[in-house]
Amino acid sequence: MKRVTALILVALVTGLVHAAAPSGDEPLDPDQAFHPTARLIAGEPSGKGTERHGIDIEYRIAPGYYLYRDRLGMESATPGVTVGAPNFPVGEDHEDQYFGKQVIYRGEIAVAAKLGFDGPPRPFDLTLKLQGCADAGLCYPPQRWTSRVEVAAEDAAAPSAADTGGAERKGFDLKRLLSG
Repeated sequence: MKRVTALILVALVTGLVHAAAPSGDEPLDPDQAFHPTARLIAGEPSGKGTERHGIDIEYRIAPGYYLYRDRLGMESATPGVTVGAPNFPVGEDHEDQYFGKQVIYRGEIAVAAKLGFDGPPRPFDLTLKLQGCADAGLCYPPQRWTSRVEVAAEDAAAPSAADTGGAERKGFDLKRLLSG
């Protein structure tokens, strides 16, 4: 009898897991469901002998999945590099059974933020924070992903306006960034 009860329990649990998976498939890993890529934004003179830089994080959210706006964030994990407040796009209203009224994102979105360096631009570690769910009822725990953001050697070695006596210089033009 114990063996029959155990088999029934396994069948029930297996059925619940498959019911939570979208379209009968296994749920996606979080990095596949909410695939982020990052791109540095060229600097502009701030008028104080320094440049301002920015970063765009683009999320490609898989069909049948969504991210919570209030659970998105980014921060530098490298001393001397700061990330400003994120600039979120307009999302859609969603009534969540656990979190109440929320704003969510689906499809592709871009979140921008300003960057600050305490010297010339240099490689740094960027930590992304996020949480999302699948329409099928599966919600992921909060995620924290850290990726190394590389800076081209010519940009890292470029002198600041203070070093060149205010002479015109090349802007920060990074065309390559490693993504998480």
